[in-house]
Amino acid sequence: MDVSKSKLLAVAVFLAACGGTKTNGTTPDGGTSEPTGGGTTEPAPEPAGPVTWDDSWGHDEKAEFMEAQVLPQMKTAFKAHSEERWGGFNCKTCHGDPWKGQPKDALPKLTLKGGEFDVPEDEKPIVEFMKTEVVPKMAAMFGQEPFDPATGKGFGCGGCHVVEVAE
Repeated sequence: MDVSKSKLLAVAVFLAACGGTKTNGTTPDGGTSEPTGGGTTEPAPEPAGPVTWDDSWGHDEKAEFMEAQVLPQMKTAFKAHSEERWGGFNCKTCHGDPWKGQPKDALPKLTLKGGEFDVPEDEKPIVEFMKTEVVPKMAAMFGQEPFDPATGKGFGCGGCHVVEVAE
């Protein structure tokens, strides 16, 4: 297998392993209105309820987990990274405004080129923040290890973003 095919295979394995968990695309309250994520700037509270995702849960349990675990932890992390940019972090930050359902339907697509994400220079700090802060926290909440390119296993960028491969 030549190098480009082996890179493509590694990325395909990455996307399959890090595809994230699907829900039915409705709001956390089961309706079509937008969720009401918290708006405080206080540190995330101690986890309430289960601390890792369970694929066997129904929609209500998944929504409760997102509000109790993911939202507070991600809000704290993003605001600590940049209060100016992420001060208004809430459910819509990842799920869209208006509500789009899965983060993959709302977040920017990422392009992987030569094994690196192809982003403007001024966006490289956010990529590093996502890699070092967001991915490990999200992986832990979803009961996975952070993505390991050597094994193609774990939670990575493809858990929330669509990742495209460019030659």
